[in-house]
Amino acid sequence: MDVFLQALVFLGSAVFGRPLLKPLIVEGLIKQVPAAQRHALQEALEHRGMTRAYWLSGVIAGVWKLMFGGLRMLVAYSVVTAPFGTATFNAQVAVLMTVMYLPGLLMGAIVLAPAMLLVDRTVKRIYGPDVTLMRSEGLHSFARNLTPAT
Repeated sequence: MDVFLQALVFLGSAVFGRPLLKPLIVEGLIKQVPAAQRHALQEALEHRGMTRAYWLSGVIAGVWKLMFGGLRMLVAYSVVTAPFGTATFNAQVAVLMTVMYLPGLLMGAIVLAPAMLLVDRTVKRIYGPDVTLMRSEGLHSFARNLTPAT
């Protein structure tokens, strides 16, 4: 159920034009550059060309969460078959939680990877092919040379 709520939050934030991934990405990247370059980096990440990338990344994350939630629900229905309140039910739930723990952690990374790649591709389109957010040296270079390549 928690995955469905997360999907609802991601998709809802995109629908209302306030993508949840935008502040997560901006704040996460800003902390990786020296203090003198933070303001310039924040302005660059607030570029109007980035709006669609943030929106689309929120939709991508929401859809991935929905798909994983559906898969998790199907696994739960196939694993947990005992009546509620029995020892067998509790054992089956424990097995389900154990089996789905690692895929749940991996799904968190899988959800964010396409979103970050989309944002990085948009940054490259706006600021030039040499700029990247994925490597720290590229991020520092990006923060130093913030002129759109238009």
